[in-house]
Amino acid sequence: MSNALVGHVDQTDGSKKKGKHYCNYTALFGIVSDGDTEHRNDAGNLWVAPGSSRTFATKFKLTGQTPMLVPGKGLAERYFSKAEMPSMQPVHARPGQAILMQWQTIHGVGPNHSETDRIHVYFRLTAAHRPEGSKKTYAAAMMDPTLETPLLKGLARKHR
Repeated sequence: MSNALVGHVDQTDGSKKKGKHYCNYTALFGIVSDGDTEHRNDAGNLWVAPGSSRTFATKFKLTGQTPMLVPGKGLAERYFSKAEMPSMQPVHARPGQAILMQWQTIHGVGPNHSETDRIHVYFRLTAAHRPEGSKKTYAAAMMDPTLETPLLKGLARKHR
């Protein structure tokens, strides 16, 4: 799971039609119910590519367009050169902890080689104040990862 090419960015409406714009939500919120992901990297951990949401936002701003679906190609493969492909890192979390990440963070789940079932529940959150006509695809939020979460801007600056 260390290679971002094995990760993905969720497509919210399930559509895979070529030429259709990506849909986006605001954040992915997960609750860890069970598993040994706190102490191991191979217990079905969530893996993320830190900073990938900001890199996508910069690239989307440069093109001035929201990404289009291209069957067989993920966002990482389309927007990152081999030299700039981010590394994935495991998230270590114990039961009772929560995970919050911006929607366009490259992520994936690794195999579980532990003796404990991994149970995480994830919710896709969408800000209620999106402009009319932007409920499914909000281009401005794709180009500014903290637009819909202004309280997290300070936290995001600390982790750059």
